[in-house]
Amino acid sequence: MGKMRERMEQAKQAMAEQERLAAEKKRLAAEKKSRRGLTDDEAAKFGGKILDEQFEFKRVRIYAKGFVKVTVWPLGGGEFEKIVRVSGEVNVHTKTGLGRLAAGVVTLGANTVFTSNKRGSIYLTIVTDKKTHVLTAEAQTAMGDESLKSFHKIVATAESLIQIESGQSVGSSPVALGPEEVAPALSLADEIQKLNSLLTQGLINEEEFAQAKAKLLS
Repeated sequence: MGKMRERMEQAKQAMAEQERLAAEKKRLAAEKKSRRGLTDDEAAKFGGKILDEQFEFKRVRIYAKGFVKVTVWPLGGGEFEKIVRVSGEVNVHTKTGLGRLAAGVVTLGANTVFTSNKRGSIYLTIVTDKKTHVLTAEAQTAMGDESLKSFHKIVATAESLIQIESGQSVGSSPVALGPEEVAPALSLADEIQKLNSLLTQGLINEEEFAQAKAKLLS
C-alpha cells in the first residue's frame, strides 16, 4: 500500500513537472515572438512588443517597459519614445437608414460596400518624452471599425503601463495549487498581451476587456 502511494505521488510530481516545463516553453516562445525585430540591447531596455496596431494610416507599437513607436503605415523605422500620457475622443455616430439610402443613390451603391455604417472621427493623442503624436481616423472609411478597436486597445494598454510606471501595484488572481506544483510567473506585459489576443480574436468584448484590465490594476 505504501509503495503504491509512493508511485502515485511520483507520477503526480512527474505530471506537475511536465506541465511546468510546457508552461515555461510556451512563455519562452511568446517572449521570443515579442522580441522579434529587436536587438538584445533593445529588448532589455524597452521590453518585448506587447501591442502592434494600425490606426488609420499610422502604426502604433507598444513595448512592455512603457515605450512606443509611432510610424506611417506600411513604412517601418521610427524611434523608441517613453509614453507620458495618452488620451483620446471618440465622436462616432451610426448613420440613419435615410442617410445611407441617400448616399447610396449618389454613389451608385458604392458607399454600402466601401464605407462603414458609422460617421464621425476618432482622435488619439500620445504624449511621449520626445514629442506629441496626434492621430485621427475617420469612422466612415472602410477601416473605421478596425481603427475604433485599435483605439481602445492602444489607450487601454498605454494607460496600464503608465499606471505601473507610477507605482501602482498589480495583483494576480490566486490559483489553488497542489504542494508539488509551482505556478509560472506572468508579468503584466504577459497578462495584457493575453487580453489583447482575446479581444482581437473576438473571445471577449470591449467591456470585458476593460473589466479584466481594471482587475489587473486593482
